[in-house]
Amino acid sequence: ISAFAGPEYANYRLEDDDTNPYENKQVIQKRETNLLSFSTAILLNYESTKKIKIQSGIIYASSNINIDPSKIYAEKDNAGNIKYKYSTSSGYGYILPTFNSSPSVGDSLFTRTSVHNLQFITIPFIAHYKFINKKLSFNPGVGILINFLTAAGLTTEVKDFTNVENEVITNLHGLKKINFSFLLTSDLQYHLSEKWFLIGTPYLKYALSSINKQNVVKTYPYNIGFGMGVRYRLK
Repeated sequence: ISAFAGPEYANYRLEDDDTNPYENKQVIQKRETNLLSFSTAILLNYESTKKIKIQSGIIYASSNINIDPSKIYAEKDNAGNIKYKYSTSSGYGYILPTFNSSPSVGDSLFTRTSVHNLQFITIPFIAHYKFINKKLSFNPGVGILINFLTAAGLTTEVKDFTNVENEVITNLHGLKKINFSFLLTSDLQYHLSEKWFLIGTPYLKYALSSINKQNVVKTYPYNIGFGMGVRYRLK
């Protein structure tokens, strides 16, 4: 059994999807900056042969995106009510500030710097090849990840010429509940004793499917990370 945690660098590839007169791939990319992300995992390791090791378990990942100040516009939401729509690379939400609760289509507000957060629980299926199996081991691997969305939120401030209001969106529309990724990794293992090992895990995750639908853009994330942790041999 292995446990590790570490930082991730998260980014994405975008494709234009829905037609929008105010926003597109270039606008989204220009105003969003990915911040340092984090992941942690508990994995079970099964040595099927002397050279092949199979891994699975559970991974938790949280990523943050900084969004520059911008202008948002009022339009009809999914229920037909007119609200201000805030679009991000992953999904979109609606804002109706108390100081302007009856907007008309096309009205605009300004937003200050925003923080967008995504959280996933991932089930991995990974195969490692034991390339070196000594006190210091090197085991490259490939795998498929099934990613389950657990949270998607946005924190911002909106303002007009006289009013400012904090806004929190806890439910972003357009995000898929499940998406799939490809994993390229390596298992670096140092033998501390017969039962205990120190591990380092560099990896690259790349989306096989977009994480969203019916959004301004289709988003394909990729993540580069390095986890550090320990492994215990059960028998």
